[in-house]
Amino acid sequence: MAWRQYYMENRVKLCRQKLTVYSYKSMAEIKSRIPDRVEEYLRAYPFEEFGDRLIRSTLLRRFSIRPRQAEYEDCYEAGMLAYLYSIHRCADMACDYTVPYIRKMIRIYIICALVVYYDSRDLCRRNHFLEIRLDDEEETGRRY
Repeated sequence: MAWRQYYMENRVKLCRQKLTVYSYKSMAEIKSRIPDRVEEYLRAYPFEEFGDRLIRSTLLRRFSIRPRQAEYEDCYEAGMLAYLYSIHRCADMACDYTVPYIRKMIRIYIICALVVYYDSRDLCRRNHFLEIRLDDEEETGRRY
């Protein structure tokens, strides 16, 4: 399958682009067209109830990522971006399946964050290097 091979060769670039460029451009464009509806969706689906809870449960249950792990912050940030992107997209489409869409996008964005986070690990494995992370408590025993 050609699309799978393309994704595997370019997954870091594609995921990084989704997390840094695509989402922000899409949200800005939607917010400029329908700011009132976006605000309405933000009030109807507050982050504390629909974003934070879904992000934490996805990280803990599905990916077994705990708050003390180094990748937790990157994944949580990606989850927040997914929440905002989902709210904007649902406001744009005027959909009634907002919560399942938020849940799905959080999972996708966390996977993208993990792909980007583990890029250096994969590079080290391919080239037989030893990876050292200063922010990993398990290896260093303390935070720098």
